[in-house]
Amino acid sequence: MKLRNILSVFCFLAAMASCSMEDDTMMNDASKEFEASVNADKEAYLAFGMNLGVMNTKSTVKDDQVGTDDKIDQEINNLWIFLLDGETVLNKAYLAEGDIHFDTNHHLYKDAEHTTPFGFLTKKKDNLKLFVIANSIYTANNATIAACTTLSGIKALSLGADDLNACVKVSDVANVVWGDYPGYEKINGADGALQQEPCWVDVTLKQAYARVGLKSFVVKKGQDLKDDINVTLLDATLSNQNMAWSVGGTGKNISENTPSYLAQGASYTCNTASIIDDEGLNLISGELAAYKTFQNETETPVGINLKYQIGVNIYEKTYSIKTPIDTEFQEKVLAGNIYQLNVIMTVADREADVVVSCYTEDWKEGGALDEIVLKPSNN
Repeated sequence: MKLRNILSVFCFLAAMASCSMEDDTMMNDASKEFEASVNADKEAYLAFGMNLGVMNTKSTVKDDQVGTDDKIDQEINNLWIFLLDGETVLNKAYLAEGDIHFDTNHHLYKDAEHTTPFGFLTKKKDNLKLFVIANSIYTANNATIAACTTLSGIKALSLGADDLNACVKVSDVANVVWGDYPGYEKINGADGALQQEPCWVDVTLKQAYARVGLKSFVVKKGQDLKDDINVTLLDATLSNQNMAWSVGGTGKNISENTPSYLAQGASYTCNTASIIDDEGLNLISGELAAYKTFQNETETPVGINLKYQIGVNIYEKTYSIKTPIDTEFQEKVLAGNIYQLNVIMTVADREADVVVSCYTEDWKEGGALDEIVLKPSNN
């Protein structure tokens, strides 16, 4: 009898505790729903801080010798900015070059005086995101862009040679994190001017392509070279550029060879008699053209085609470009890298040993030349 009473009391207490937990859960859920409802009625102004650091890596030159291509890589000439609710496009805006005004913190403003931040007026709600495309050929009122109602539709947009030449850039999807931003009953004043602080959201832009440059062509004397001889670099081109891509990062259209790296009318020749030390003689002086390619991981990898003459003999060879991935070098060219090619030719009697070293650099934030880790890939 006592045991049955004890069990009854225990069951009663357990039932009371269960009801209390259910009540707490219901209260928590109700509290969250109430908070979401209140926030949904509040206005917010989403402004943009563009993280440009990944595009500002100094290349293989010092600050006072920044090449033309380095400057072009860092320019922003137009912007498409998308406001998303999950996967759905809520709003979009196109900014031409004259409408883009960054302050020293890379905050985007409507005016050159940096008084009015550019942004979207929206409700304060969860799951908002931002997505940006820069330097594309999709200009204002573009019908293809206008038809995009989802993030997947935006990512399906094709990119081609004109986008490549314009140094197209694509952002990560940036989640809006409200933090302590309270939201407001009214963002704009009676005159329509912004009267409350915006919520700044950082968006990281990344290069959608790789740049491949020919940095040097060094001629060295081999130990068994008996007689001095003329050496001439006749041509250097890039093969298997990928000229088609998408905003989402897929696609291919493998091209023929690029135009020559070498400047028209310039001479790239020497006689081995002029080589006086073990460092050899670089036939390339000054800045050569660099070529861009979308990512190429296909069975036809990007390569450097070299045509050179030793004495009366002419040789043509192609060397594939490799990227260090994990612990190995793979025949791939990946977006967001600068590839610098350095050729060393060691001349023996009527023959030559040619080594192409490919140094890859990420377009990563900050850092001077001597702080960048160079990863050689020898072919």
